Formats: sequence, structure tokens, C-alpha cells
Amino acid sequence: MVRWCLRHRLLTLVSAAAAVLASVLLVPSIGNQFFPGGVRDQFFVHVWTPEGTTIAGTAAKCAEVERLLTETSAIEVDGRRVERLRSAVSFVGTGGPRLNLTTNPQQTFPNYAFVLVNTTDAELSRPWAAELEARTSRIPGARIDVVPFMLGPYIENPIEFRLYGEDADVLREQAETMVGLFRQTPGTRNPFGDWYNAGYSVRVDVDEEAANLAGVTNSAVADTMATLISGGRLTKFREGDHQIDVVLRMRPERRSALLDDPGSVYVDGQSGKVPLTSLAKVTATWQPAVIARRNNVRCVTVGSKVADGWLANEVARALRPQLRAMMAGLPPTYRLEEGGEQEQTTSSQQKLTNAFTLSFCLILLVLIAQYGSVLKPLVILSTIPLALIGALVGLFASGWALGFMPSLGIISLAGVVINNAIILVDFIESNVRAGAALEDAIARAGSQRMQPILLTTLTTVGGLLPLALFGGPMWAGMSWAMICGLSLSTALTLLVVPTVYLTFVRVLRMRVV
Repeated sequence: MVRWCLRHRLLTLVSAAAAVLASVLLVPSIGNQFFPGGVRDQFFVHVWTPEGTTIAGTAAKCAEVERLLTETSAIEVDGRRVERLRSAVSFVGTGGPRLNLTTNPQQTFPNYAFVLVNTTDAELSRPWAAELEARTSRIPGARIDVVPFMLGPYIENPIEFRLYGEDADVLREQAETMVGLFRQTPGTRNPFGDWYNAGYSVRVDVDEEAANLAGVTNSAVADTMATLISGGRLTKFREGDHQIDVVLRMRPERRSALLDDPGSVYVDGQSGKVPLTSLAKVTATWQPAVIARRNNVRCVTVGSKVADGWLANEVARALRPQLRAMMAGLPPTYRLEEGGEQEQTTSSQQKLTNAFTLSFCLILLVLIAQYGSVLKPLVILSTIPLALIGALVGLFASGWALGFMPSLGIISLAGVVINNAIILVDFIESNVRAGAALEDAIARAGSQRMQPILLTTLTTVGGLLPLALFGGPMWAGMSWAMICGLSLSTALTLLVVPTVYLTFVRVLRMRVV
């Protein structure tokens, strides 16, 4: 076979180049994913109620989620009753402790609750989470995300776009448009904007002249209203190691009647108590509850989870043309930025590319110093694209996306095939020194190294096979990329490297020894 390739060098090299190109064309079909979903006996429920909801209102929605957990826990499996719920714990108003590296607890919000669900079997977690997602979507007055355990760094919204600008009204309006585009795009789940809804607030417009005459400051008005409505801390109650704030504020019925009778509120002035109505006008109004900023610039973020069976980067790719069309109607001072999984993927791939480029240059310099030639290192490095063929075919056939771990596997695979090529070239030159003709030396080197190379390949594949079959989502994609890449590149190395070597000698006059 080697002698046939040496006689048909052009056909061999063109076929190898075509195979590399065809494998690269598989990348869109393979898909891109930063890290796959994990398999664990846990999943998480995030409950968001509208801005302005009290912690008691949030707790009520959280209780509905807890009720659904108990109602849907039992299922029939092979004719026997199986309880899926091992335990669950709810955190109302906070995100709880950081459980692992793939979670990032939310800050303290009265309109947020977090439920950690422990299941009896890791294989039951994802199907149950999908079932709960459908059931909780029917709970009114709340946005509820049921999130299975994920591998890799924490990404709150796998699909995310950020819009920057100065006008808050324009940003809020465009955010609603973006949420609509998200909903129309297949693959999105629970899209939302992080400015949420407007909040109901009490506005106090102080008459500065009247306040100055009464000796009342703006801060005194603010402190009085905050104490009556939100409460003011008087002291702390200690019980062992625990401290509890003692808060003074109006009764609930008085707080609700404050707008109807603002004359009952008095503010401290220099000459005594002053009725609030004599120096200020109290009105109820709707105002933005959240105006988020990023790098000191107003920014609204629209994000979404990913529906089962979809890749986040594929859904984001479908959204980009629609969002670009939306941006065409905005002034140039507004800009759109992509976040989510695509941002993390781009960042990690850039770091991997930098590391690979550095290692490639170092390997090239070492080979040039070793052989005293530029052409021979190029012969050896020509095996790297051969490894890419098998790796991409392996991912395509196994159904795993090209993510962070498969990329690491491909980079490590490049080192293995380079080692095989170095040994093969060394045997070719040893045969030439022994007096063999060039083509005979090349063919003999292939047959001499075939058995050792095949044995090392088989042992490596044997070691990776358990990871591919039983290693779970973290290792399966990388293992299949390495198994197929190593198997195919081994065969191609034994055929293509001798052909490239002879071509360089005949066409480029490369020195053999």
C-alpha cells in the first residue's frame, strides 16, 4: 500500500487534503458547546416574582413549587413505585450557600427563592426536571426556571445578549422587543430582561421653600418615610450567637392607608413636629425598579435557558440576524454585545488557540534545531491535520458537540501523531544510511514501524474506551475524538508521511541524510 501511494503521490496528497477539508465542513453539523450537561442526583429551581413582591409573596410561590415536588415525586418504573424525591431545601430571599463550582448563588432579593432538589437516582433527575418545567410554567405571577446540573463554569443564561445605551426608556422598550424575538426563536426557554417590571413607589416632592421655613431637611423627610414604610432599626436582640434586628415601622393597614391620609405623618423640624402635607406632596407612581449598569454604562441584559435537544450556540446563531436588524433602527450610540455560552466558548477557544500556537512554534523550533532543516519539520507537522480528520468524524458519529474537553483531546492528539511521524522519518533515514534506495527505505520503514505504532495505538484506544462508554458527559466527547482521531491518523500517517517525504525530496530537493 505504501509503494502504491509513492507511485501515485499527487492522488494521495490531494485525497488527504480533501479528507481534511471534508472533516472541517462537518463542524457546523457537529455543533459547538462549551460544556455538556451533567448527570447528578440534583437539580435546581429558581423562582422569580415581580419586582416589589414581598418576601411573604415569594414564599407563597415557593410553597407551590414544593407542593408540585411532592405531588410528582412518585412514578411507576417496571411495575413498581419509585420515589424520585430524596430531600429538598428552599431558600427564600437568598440563593443559599455555594454548593459547587458550577453554581453561583444569587444575592439577597425579596422577590427571589431557590430550591435545591436531591433525587434518589442521577438518571431520574433530568426527566423529572423537564416534567417540573412544564408544570411550573402554569404557575401565574412568577418566572420559574428548573435547571439540571451542568458541568463546567457557571453560566446563568446560556443564551444572552446585552444592549448598551443612555436612554432608559429606549433600553426598556428594546428589551421587550428582544424578549419577543427570543420567544419566536425555536430552542429558547423562559426568556426575560433583567430590568424586569416597573415598581410601585411613593414619590415625595418636597417644597424647598416651605421646608426651609419649617427647618426640615430632605434627609429628615427621607428618614421618616423610610422608617414608616420600610422600617428603622432600633437595636439588636441577642440570643446566644444569633443577632436579630428590632425594627420599628407602621402597621400593615396604616402603611396601605398612607397615601389616603398623608396628613397623619409628621416630620421633625427645628420648632417641633411638622405635618408632611404642609411641605411636600405625596403621590403614588410606577418607576423603573432596576436600572442595571455594566462598566458604568446603562445595560439591559436579555437571557434565556435552552430547550432540551438544542445547543445554545445554535440558537444564538439563529437570533443574531434578527437582533442585527433591530440594531439597524437604533442610533450608533447603542451597541449590542453577546454573552452567555458563546462568550465563554470564544474566550476559552482563544486561550486554547494561544496555547496551541505557542506549543506549535516551540515544537517547530526544536525540530529545526534537531534536523538542521526547515523542510523535514514540515513533513512531520503535516500529520496534525490528519489527526483532525478522525477527531471530527468521531464527534460527528458519536453525537457529541465540539466543546472545551474535545478541543483539549484534539490538542493532545497532535502530540501523539507528531511522535509517530518523528519515529517514521528516523527509520527512513536509518534505512538510507544502511544503503537502501530511497523508495525501498521509505516502504521498509513503514512496514518496520507498523506493528509498534499499531500496538501503541491499540493500547491507547483500549485505555480510552471505558471513559468513552462509562465516563459520562465530561469525558465521553474527548474520548471519542481521541479514539477515532488516533485510529484514523495512525493509518494515514503510515501512508501520507512517506508520500510527503518523497515529494519533498523529489520536488523541493530536501536533503535525506
